[in-house]
Amino acid sequence: MEEVVRRRLAQGKRFSIVVVAEGARPRELGGRQVASGEVDAFGHVQLGGVGYWLAGELKKRDLPLTPRVTVLAYLQRGGIATPFDRLLATRFGVKAVEFALEGVFDVLTGLWGTEVRAVPLGEALAQCPKPVDPELLRVAKVICPG
Repeated sequence: MEEVVRRRLAQGKRFSIVVVAEGARPRELGGRQVASGEVDAFGHVQLGGVGYWLAGELKKRDLPLTPRVTVLAYLQRGGIATPFDRLLATRFGVKAVEFALEGVFDVLTGLWGTEVRAVPLGEALAQCPKPVDPELLRVAKVICPG
């Protein structure tokens, strides 16, 4: 990851967005998963903290950036995810990665019947025009300038 971030910095990119799954098995940890230290009602060790671990590793590498961690679990949804929600999110994520690997950009993943497809961003926005909250737009510009 350090190499990728350094390459982006050399290209003039002042940021990198890194996505990591809680079930990741970093080589630096001998292929072990990062556990939160918590146990569920069935006695299973809960995963958690790999994002913080990775941010700590990047801080050690003397990169001219400040890693920030956002755990999407509760930001992505307002309630408890159902099995359908989890499977659909996984399908959307897989398709999004496939699009990126194929060089397909400016699309979002959409569910058409039972099929996950690419929806051109412009087409999606044209079908459901929504007013933009000026305050949220201002916050977005502060958080992600440029």
